[in-house]
Amino acid sequence: KLPESQGALRKALQTIHVDSPTLGDEVGKLQYLDLVVREMLRLHVSVTWTMRVATKDDEISAGNPCLDQNGEYSNSIKIRTHGIITIPILAINKKDILGEYSYSFRHVPSCNILCSLAAH
Repeated sequence: KLPESQGALRKALQTIHVDSPTLGDEVGKLQYLDLVVREMLRLHVSVTWTMRVATKDDEISAGNPCLDQNGEYSNSIKIRTHGIITIPILAINKKDILGEYSYSFRHVPSCNILCSLAAH
């Protein structure tokens, strides 16, 4: 679907010598491959949610006011020691969070930005 991205990935992969004794190291240095894999995992989530346990009483800042269990709005969420936080990874890939390209492969623009940042 994206010939420019496919071509760039092929070009990057062709720089590796398959008979190299450090093949794993060479593959690990391919930034473009890394970004393609990360983008594919964003689109095709292998883990739909995860959980974390608080190690101490804490307060998590919220981007927008939240309605708490008492019916009051708050700009933060209080969590107690040993409280469980569920993170809905699949829900993060929504249009209102990531914008209009949230359900499409968008590797080429992000690679240009990330590769230029990584170079500095």
